[in-house]
Amino acid sequence: METDNKERTKDGTVNLGGGLLRKVFGLFFLLIAGYTAWIGMVDSIQGALVWATITGFGWHMTFLRHHISVSQQKGSVVREISSIYPVFRFEAKLSSISGFTVARALSKRNQHGGKVFELVAIFISGEQEKLMSGSKDTLTQYGQKIAKMCGKPFTTSN
Repeated sequence: METDNKERTKDGTVNLGGGLLRKVFGLFFLLIAGYTAWIGMVDSIQGALVWATITGFGWHMTFLRHHISVSQQKGSVVREISSIYPVFRFEAKLSSISGFTVARALSKRNQHGGKVFELVAIFISGEQEKLMSGSKDTLTQYGQKIAKMCGKPFTTSN
């Protein structure tokens, strides 16, 4: 019996960013919104606008989802950011992607003046689509997972 040594690709989802701290932060704003409504601070147009802003921000922070899904059956990669409603959606065919890379962002610096890196999908046509930005180590971990699910090469650059 012959065995196949190739690594098999599979469908899956990689959740990006956030986590428990973001949810706790969002719940804090929802509690503030509930408290302001309970003590009657929503009694004017200005109070209602402040309350709506705090509530909306708290809701988005609590229920925000940012993920990349790979479907071999559909032959697609989908990056989606959603909360109450879809905020952003990017979909590409697996056959049009040649690989993934983590590279330094040319025009961006973080708040301390340090380097910012981007996880990028590279297409056969030469186009690039930024999937997310952040630290090189974190993006490398995400990029390796996504590339493995897609069965595409992954590279890093300085």
